[in-house]
Amino acid sequence: MKNIQYSINTLRSTRLFVLDLMGKFSYEQLTTVPAGFSNSMLWNFGHIVVVQQLLIYGLSGNELHLDKNIVHLFKKGATGKETLSKKEFEDLKIRSLELVDLLEKDYERICQTDYTQFMTGLNVELNNVDEAIEFNNIHEAVHIGVMMGISKLV
Repeated sequence: MKNIQYSINTLRSTRLFVLDLMGKFSYEQLTTVPAGFSNSMLWNFGHIVVVQQLLIYGLSGNELHLDKNIVHLFKKGATGKETLSKKEFEDLKIRSLELVDLLEKDYERICQTDYTQFMTGLNVELNNVDEAIEFNNIHEAVHIGVMMGISKLV
């Protein structure tokens, strides 16, 4: 676990960064889709939480630790206009950090299951849980950049 621990710690740090960033804005600002963008800060946040579950747990044949409705709202291919109630949003913020802790706890177990090879939208092939964790951090960084861009316009 030593090799992957850095990546899990990075995931935790970036989630804390995102939560801090979002804390500077009202719910209305977080749900605003500025001109030139196809989604909101809140949608990008929901998307990174969902994709982490899909890439790491879903493709390794393990149960996702998110409500199916949340997955549906924020998975790849969603319109980008989806949103949550304020309570659901607050719950997802808490859950976003719990999922990092859960990954750390589950890591050895989920590495024992068969991983379904997957080609990402960035043309990066994922073949195992370690690669999924590494790529997930890149994916989250891309969406954090989008969120930072949106934050200048809301």
